[in-house]
Amino acid sequence: MSQPKAKCENSDSFLVAFKKARKKAHIFIGSKIKEYKLTYNQIDVLIFLMHNKDYNTAKDIVEYIGVSKGLVSRSVDGLIKRGFLTASEDEKDKRKLRLILTEDGNDLVKKIDKYDKEFFSKITIGVSKEEMDAHMSIMKKILNNLENINFD
Repeated sequence: MSQPKAKCENSDSFLVAFKKARKKAHIFIGSKIKEYKLTYNQIDVLIFLMHNKDYNTAKDIVEYIGVSKGLVSRSVDGLIKRGFLTASEDEKDKRKLRLILTEDGNDLVKKIDKYDKEFFSKITIGVSKEEMDAHMSIMKKILNNLENINFD
């Protein structure tokens, strides 16, 4: 029996849809690279670093992914211990550590990227280029609005 389709009429249902998509992406990618025994947060860290070469500090990851410093720290530590990342001092600010993918890390993120693209193609079946362009335009506006929300 299939589940009823959820309506996306308010912020809660909108956010639930994206949370569900992210969870399914984690499960899909994780199942394809299960031999690495990575946590979903480690996968997120690797994906972030793959796409954001200039934003490569733990603070950048915390801000983007929206998880705690402790969780990012544990994820990064695990990836460093396993040889997928290295950390080096920033040349201008010695307090900052720059996270850099190793050769093994780059090989792994290529696999992750392949499966991420495969997942994306599966969830966009039947979506036209025009619909995707409209969606991306809307998402950019929503993200911009999120950045400009003042919680004071």
